[in-house]
Amino acid sequence: MQYISVASGSSGNCHFLQEKNTKILIDAGLSGKSIIDSLARHDIEFNDIKAVFITHEHTDHIKGAGIISRKFDIPIYSTQGTWESMMHKIGNIKEHNIKIIKNMDDVFIGDLKISSIPINHDAADPVAYKITDGKKALSIVTDLGIVTKQLMNFIKECEVIILEANHDINMLDAGPYTYELKRRVKSNFGHLSNDSAGECAASLVKEKAYKIMLAHLSRQNNIPILAYQSVLSILSEHGIKVGCDVELSVLEQFTTSEKVTV
Repeated sequence: MQYISVASGSSGNCHFLQEKNTKILIDAGLSGKSIIDSLARHDIEFNDIKAVFITHEHTDHIKGAGIISRKFDIPIYSTQGTWESMMHKIGNIKEHNIKIIKNMDDVFIGDLKISSIPINHDAADPVAYKITDGKKALSIVTDLGIVTKQLMNFIKECEVIILEANHDINMLDAGPYTYELKRRVKSNFGHLSNDSAGECAASLVKEKAYKIMLAHLSRQNNIPILAYQSVLSILSEHGIKVGCDVELSVLEQFTTSEKVTV
């Protein structure tokens, strides 16, 4: 299985996964043109995309979903609550391309199995996804205020984790956000801080994870080197050596990643 981060951050999120001839997207939070152009640089034809799975209805996750569904006749998968909250934002979608999933359901698309689980975020019916080719598994875990025991049990068997490290607490406290917005970001239905990401990463590496990619960094309240160093420090406190026990990297907002083999 192969993975590409098309974009990751508060301005837009999109993830590409492929196993053999099966190609899917998780979220489409950029313009349709940006997603198409980014994947074209990897020689990926958009006509080959089999499905788009949406985590939740916020604009930075759905901006291009409607246009790419209409242009390429691609089905959109989401929970009922997410669909009802985003349908008026993404425009008309053909009936046969509206795919409603239930939490904890497994969806099989070609050579991939996609599983979902509810997460804590201020959205209608948000989920995290786990994708497996039957040999290795990858989870995309962003836009959540806390990592619940149920979620940890869901992702602990994954070798690769796309893990939110949204903000540095000190930058958030000193930054321009209003008091209410700061409280929302810090809440159990907000976003994971660098420190929370570090503790979660340590637990996952002690299970099965050997690659952690930090994702969904805030443009106002974080910087890549700070997220990396914060998580590195916490991993070190747990006796985990980056480069030996685990690979650690940071996904970027405006740079499409290289293709990663899971």
